[in-house]
Amino acid sequence: MKSIPFTGISVMHTPVPSSNPLTAQPNPAGVLTNTPVLSDHQRRLNRYLAVSGNQITTATRQAAQHVIQTKQPLPSGPIPTDRFIHMALRRLGTPQLAPQQVPTTLFRWLQEVSLPHHADRRHLISHNYTHYRCLITLATRTYRFIPRTTGHEQRLTLTPEMATTWRTPYLFPAD
Repeated sequence: MKSIPFTGISVMHTPVPSSNPLTAQPNPAGVLTNTPVLSDHQRRLNRYLAVSGNQITTATRQAAQHVIQTKQPLPSGPIPTDRFIHMALRRLGTPQLAPQQVPTTLFRWLQEVSLPHHADRRHLISHNYTHYRCLITLATRTYRFIPRTTGHEQRLTLTPEMATTWRTPYLFPAD
């Protein structure tokens, strides 16, 4: 059975989201992030794993594999850096997945770091929650997402025509 390697590019910006320009850089963790900058996340991941240095190395990967293999608890909660560490440990510590395992496994991992919506807090400016979880399969241009409101997966296969003819957003039905 052929396994699929994970790859990742992280789109980065400075801690002020309105600053420019955005830059793209290789992301050895394969975990998308925006703030703080990737180098800070890498440093915190290594510190969490008791690995020296600020880069993701073989030692980082081995330590992450040990955490996953020994089923140690992963960081949780609303703090972005804890959520990054959680996903980086999953990503770096898990052996390559068979193709049919990838979507289900990744959606489960995303659920683990999803922030719940609290209706009684919706009026607060600082009420952050996960609106949806998504996966993009570049080879097939398939965009899969699970909205918070329904919890059901929806799919859209992007075509070259969509890139040239779509001028207005597409609204998906709530069901």
